[in-house]
Amino acid sequence: MTSRNAAILGTIGAGLFGAVSATGETMDQDEAAQARSITLDVQVEGNQLVARILGHAKTTRQVSFSLEVTGSSTSKHNASTTLAAGAEATLSTIKVTHGENWCARAIVEEAGQEPYELSEGPCSAR
Repeated sequence: MTSRNAAILGTIGAGLFGAVSATGETMDQDEAAQARSITLDVQVEGNQLVARILGHAKTTRQVSFSLEVTGSSTSKHNASTTLAAGAEATLSTIKVTHGENWCARAIVEEAGQEPYELSEGPCSAR
């Protein structure tokens, strides 16, 4: 089997059986979450909601994300960057005044992985 065919089968397998590692091995949801290079950190500070996109990659990795934070108003930030191997960085910070129904949601795409969503707050109320 060629490496191209293995990559195609790995992509199909990710859709059918879960995420696939860079080596082509199927991962369960916990392993996939640990392999992610992006996390969403949300803190409530007084009447402010502070949402941060944090990057932390074991290997150099291209990532892009769309962060939307809704409170009393809505703020959005779209970005694309390359994460350096072993480095940790704050890629985005958004602060909004929050109400009862706030939501912080990020759609993340990493090279070699299926896009995934991170969210915190009562997003279903929106």
